[in-house]
Amino acid sequence: MSGRPVWLASMTRRKEDGRIIPTGRWSPAQMRAARKTIYERVLAMVGDETRERGFRMNATFCVHRALSDAEIAALPDGWMDMPAIDVAGGPIEVLWRTPLTVDAPSTRPCANPTRQPLPGTLDPDLWLPIDCGACDPCRARAACGSV
Repeated sequence: MSGRPVWLASMTRRKEDGRIIPTGRWSPAQMRAARKTIYERVLAMVGDETRERGFRMNATFCVHRALSDAEIAALPDGWMDMPAIDVAGGPIEVLWRTPLTVDAPSTRPCANPTRQPLPGTLDPDLWLPIDCGACDPCRARAACGSV
């Protein structure tokens, strides 16, 4: 978000037996319902709605929303000068971004991720993306402290 802190809301769906349903198997109606839930229950009163991106990982649907100017003004002194620590890896797929949201390389999926199986599951659609380190998105994440 061009250096602005973000709110992160995420949602996972599970089967009746508790197993995670990969986001790649969610129907369009399930995606719409997840987005509606996040907007109404999590992000309803926070952030800058004009600076937002939706993306998916294999186990979670996520929304990043930039903090509003008022929220940034309320941060403690020095907050914006602190280095990023443990920046998350890249998404599997970017679903949308609002017009004021910069399409930064660090927010894009890795071009050639290693597919590390999600611990505790044998489902081939549940894997953690390990950055290749060579493509533009991976180099951009590494430059801002990503793991």
